[in-house]
Amino acid sequence: MKELVLTLVVITLGWASVPGCILAGKSTTKFDPDEFVFIGKVIGYTDAVPYDHKRANGSVDPVSSKSVASQPRTDYVNYGLIVEATESVHLPTKAATFEIFEYWLRADCLITGVSKNHFPDKFPIGSEVRIISRKAEFVVAGSNGHARLENKLDEDHDIATNTLNDGTRATSANSVFDYSAHSYVDGRDSIDKYLLPAFELRKDLLRLSKAKTEQEKHLILDRIYGYKSGSSIYIEHGGIFKDNTSSEAEYRKYYYRFLKERDPELFQQVTAYHDALDRLLSKGYGMKEAEEAIGKAFQAGTDIEAVKLYEASLKFLPKPKK
Repeated sequence: MKELVLTLVVITLGWASVPGCILAGKSTTKFDPDEFVFIGKVIGYTDAVPYDHKRANGSVDPVSSKSVASQPRTDYVNYGLIVEATESVHLPTKAATFEIFEYWLRADCLITGVSKNHFPDKFPIGSEVRIISRKAEFVVAGSNGHARLENKLDEDHDIATNTLNDGTRATSANSVFDYSAHSYVDGRDSIDKYLLPAFELRKDLLRLSKAKTEQEKHLILDRIYGYKSGSSIYIEHGGIFKDNTSSEAEYRKYYYRFLKERDPELFQQVTAYHDALDRLLSKGYGMKEAEEAIGKAFQAGTDIEAVKLYEASLKFLPKPKK
């Protein structure tokens, strides 16, 4: 029920969208071992590859927009980018060459494959690209030995050129990113620079998952702390601190410092919530029932103030156990 107290934020993660269509993207807060994260060189483009329209859109026919139960048609095709991996951050399946597929969102809110010219126009042969992707599920398996990946519209994955406007290389697999120095200006900087923090975040979440000491973790978290979300893509600091700290006290230390500096109003709400929660826990209530009681108190219109939340929550609980 914690979400009832905190501000609800709807995030657009940088994938294609059209008016009237809503795809709920997800924020990345913990390293995902199923993601493919690497740098590579564009060596070609695939021919038309069939994809499973039924899995991509459910049982919806893209012509009639009515529910159907027919098998996927073979003329639902997509086109992919062929990339030779040159630097690996993380590869769940080892391969030298990958085919990466993306999808578009049509005006009728249906997912479809990209056009034949989509990749050649964006990524010329020989260009260096950054890849965040996942094992393909919609396109059929290949028979040429290439591993097939795809970027679904509801996931925070992307393909980006690894060269900035001034011709310099944006990053490498092992470099350390300065989040506090990153900036993005719409109309001046390329979309590839806009997407850079998403790639760097994967590297640091992997480092956090492998960190042997708390000092190592703190160095990484301190770097991520310096990132200002308004300068580029959204980074969910609270979730990152929660998922990558060893105790509730350590999580609160990072999150409180961050909120106090970036969002004082939300800081007051979160600390009030935690204070009320701590009071209930000290009375012997379990975490789940305490959170649910606070949620009910909030739904009943209780002000987000520690004492008021605590007292109102007691009305939804049995007598204190301590």
